[in-house]
Amino acid sequence: MTIVIAKNEQTPWSFPDTIKTVRGTLRTADYALEDDGNFAIERKSLPDFASTVVRDADRFERELDRMAGWPAKIIIVEANIFDMFEHNYPNPKISPAHLLSICADFAMRNIQVLWGGDALGAAALALAILKKRDQQLQAEIPF
Repeated sequence: MTIVIAKNEQTPWSFPDTIKTVRGTLRTADYALEDDGNFAIERKSLPDFASTVVRDADRFERELDRMAGWPAKIIIVEANIFDMFEHNYPNPKISPAHLLSICADFAMRNIQVLWGGDALGAAALALAILKKRDQQLQAEIPF
């Protein structure tokens, strides 16, 4: 299993040494398996998530549209959901209730917002998901 990390990731997640990673260009999102053009994980810090889903909503919707037909659409936020409730992001004009409403809208559209706690927890969550995706792909290979 090889994980492709988008070239524009400034501080990429760390994975165990047993996991091969390469930098590359992805059609959308930030982390994917090599040779899998139908699935990737979008990584967000809480401030970036808040800003993106409100201020850059049109651009982000186009990114989500590129995920159409994927088995799962996943956004991992490097925060705890309580960080959102406690308004631990810099924009005072974006309320936690508004962000929660957007998360609910995403859920109704089969877009999963997962809360990783911090970078380490988010990376572990991403790795578990990518391993499951790798198992799916391996099961599809005819023998």
